[in-house]
Amino acid sequence: MEKNITIEEYLLSSTNDMVSVKHHSPLTGIIFILCGVVCIVVNKILVFTSTSIVPAILIMATIAFAIIGLLQIVMKKTIYVDKNSGKRFLFREVFYNLNEKSELIKLLEDGNFKLLSGLQKSQVESLKLRVACFSDKTVAFVQVLSYIPYEYVSCTGVIKIEDQGVIENILH
Repeated sequence: MEKNITIEEYLLSSTNDMVSVKHHSPLTGIIFILCGVVCIVVNKILVFTSTSIVPAILIMATIAFAIIGLLQIVMKKTIYVDKNSGKRFLFREVFYNLNEKSELIKLLEDGNFKLLSGLQKSQVESLKLRVACFSDKTVAFVQVLSYIPYEYVSCTGVIKIEDQGVIENILH
């Protein structure tokens, strides 16, 4: 099977100069960790009675702030933004029955997007239609991926759709 580029690679390609990439700042994670440190300091400075529940709550808050802060720092989310309008791309996945693979690919390549509603959707993750669209659903990029053990492989190239009604029909 030939190697098609992913939607992310298409959005960042040199031929498509309309998208910029932004990463979340690690500042929120650092703030959460500092809140955890403040909880430790408050627990050490203030004197509580032996029957008080406040020290236990402060220790639990410290642990929660530390975990959330570390996750915020480690798991940086990549955001794709349109340079002209400033709108963010949202990524969605729609699963179809594996038996519909050839028909799904044919409909997308021929541009018969309105007929996609007639295809049988599935809960099993074997055939995936990946959609990257704006929140107002004015522009979308779609790609069909098929599950081959341990990974998804792209079956089609990236296809651009500019019909809001069709995009809403695909996502619902």
